[in-house]
Amino acid sequence: MSSIILVGNGPTATERKSADLIELYDQIVRFNNFETEGFEEYVGTRTNIWATRICSTIKTRNPKSFDEIIGVINHCKYTPAIFALAPKWTVKYPDMNIIYADQVERYADMFDYNPMKNWLSVGMIVLLHLLDLGWYEKVHLYGFAGDVKKHYFDLPPNDEHFHRFDLETAYIKTLEDQGRVVRI
Repeated sequence: MSSIILVGNGPTATERKSADLIELYDQIVRFNNFETEGFEEYVGTRTNIWATRICSTIKTRNPKSFDEIIGVINHCKYTPAIFALAPKWTVKYPDMNIIYADQVERYADMFDYNPMKNWLSVGMIVLLHLLDLGWYEKVHLYGFAGDVKKHYFDLPPNDEHFHRFDLETAYIKTLEDQGRVVRI
């Protein structure tokens, strides 16, 4: 069974130089507008899977740079607009795997979210999706921190006030206690 690490964009990602450890994993997942340039000694450089919300604020990337691209259509007040963007994204990234809003809604229901006020982060959605697939014995996390209002890089989050990082952090703790998730 291969190993996987999800490298989050939280500011804790640059608290220690962990590139050598991160690069040991078979699969490295990064999110949205992640950056590695200038942060190589902290977060490494390799990215096998790019997981991103389908959104106009996400910068375009070369699809050949990744083994897999996961696009998320979040369950939120913007879902109709995201659906409208999806056809352009599937042209730009024809091999993209999509996690659809109905699946995200199932995950969000675990947190009692109100999609008009708040919604799950892409990191949490992808974590839950990977656990559902059962392809990995454990999912490792790095750079996931509660109540994130900024990234480890300069580009600020666009939707941090819509996430409930307190709930996500508590659920990650539950997954840790069950042995399904390991925080690095």
